[in-house]
Amino acid sequence: MWIILLAIPFILFGLVAFVGAPYVPSHRKYVREAFAKLYKLSDKDLVVDLGSGDGVVMRVAREFDAKCVGYELNLLLAFISKVLARGDKGQKVVVGDMWTAKLPEDVTLFYAFSVSRDVNKLMDRVQRYADTSERTVKLMTYGPVLKLKKPSRTQGAHSLYVFVPKTLQSRQA
Repeated sequence: MWIILLAIPFILFGLVAFVGAPYVPSHRKYVREAFAKLYKLSDKDLVVDLGSGDGVVMRVAREFDAKCVGYELNLLLAFISKVLARGDKGQKVVVGDMWTAKLPEDVTLFYAFSVSRDVNKLMDRVQRYADTSERTVKLMTYGPVLKLKKPSRTQGAHSLYVFVPKTLQSRQA
């Protein structure tokens, strides 16, 4: 019985890391600084946290009145995030794979903990969103910079990137 109880956290935390980033708790202070200095959120923003963990990023974004949707594979972390949201209707946690989930139509900012092995996949995901929505969107990452794209701004370990739809890129050229 104890073996099964001890195996549950391994399954929830360990196996999820094979699909996405490992769980690394975000620090409110640094997230708040990034939102204040890299991208000033407002009530007109919808932040999508790709791999939302315990929801810290969403709760900080709510301090700026932004609406938030978080995607999380780990059932335990999604549950913790929902509990800590305390019924805040401006936050929504979706248990699902950020790589395949249907994303909301009005995203203004994506947030992700970047893992070196997934940076190209992350760039492709956000660029596809910009292309299909035909809107410029931004991506804020924490961790390694994207290798094939230059950040528009940085703040500590956070970087901000701008993704322009290909249809607009060809018009600007």
